[in-house]
Amino acid sequence: MRANGSRECAPDAGTILFKLLAPKGRLWIGNGVRNLAAGIVLLPFAFTLSGVRGTPG
Repeated sequence: MRANGSRECAPDAGTILFKLLAPKGRLWIGNGVRNLAAGIVLLPFAFTLSGVRGTPG
């Protein structure tokens, strides 16, 4: 435990990847590339779930 009583959590995958793939140049460019990559990775899930309907109304 930390001095203030909170527990320290293990780093998640996003933190580890951010440290490994930290932008070397400008922050905006690195952030834009990272967001674009995340959007491309999520596209298959978006197309798969686009046909799923909610509760019948």
